[in-house]
Amino acid sequence: MKSRMGKMSMFALLLGTTASAVAVAAKSVATEAKLNGLKLAVVKNAIGSDEIVEGKYQLGLSKLNSAPKDLASSYNQEMGMCVANIKLNKLSLADSACSNAIRQIDKVNGPTHQKQYLKSLAYSNRGIVRYLADDSLGAYEDFTSAMLVDNNTIVKGNLLTFKQMSFTTNHQSTASNNAIYQVKHYKTQTTASLSE
Repeated sequence: MKSRMGKMSMFALLLGTTASAVAVAAKSVATEAKLNGLKLAVVKNAIGSDEIVEGKYQLGLSKLNSAPKDLASSYNQEMGMCVANIKLNKLSLADSACSNAIRQIDKVNGPTHQKQYLKSLAYSNRGIVRYLADDSLGAYEDFTSAMLVDNNTIVKGNLLTFKQMSFTTNHQSTASNNAIYQVKHYKTQTTASLSE
């Protein structure tokens, strides 16, 4: 795995939930809390990526938006825009940027295994966007697509984390619904008993 990574000209730099301690706004704090172990990826040494990693999301976006657009760097720019917009809780813009990155990587020249790795990271990032947007089915489809393209450790970890969070959420929701049902049922029985 290390030799494969060493041969790549573009490396993914991870932004975990602890990578950025500075919140841009209250929405950003909620986004950070909801990430809960999911890992975002940007391309190392790409325009704006240093700023994004440092938590300067607006500055990173400004650099990305003012950079010349060319085929060779389009994937890098879209991935940066995706992550910065996730961190700013601009999920519609993030989804669009991730989708563009998925499309752009196929147009870039390079080794197939490298392109598959990068495409899987774009799918994984979009899965995170969809999870944050409460689209669990869309998130699951993207994490699964990412695994089918390249089942690297980042994607595996994100899929596992997503499944664990989904199970916990569904389990809590079921318990909550049961508690509500039991209370209503009890009140109905009490009312019936009193009227007899």
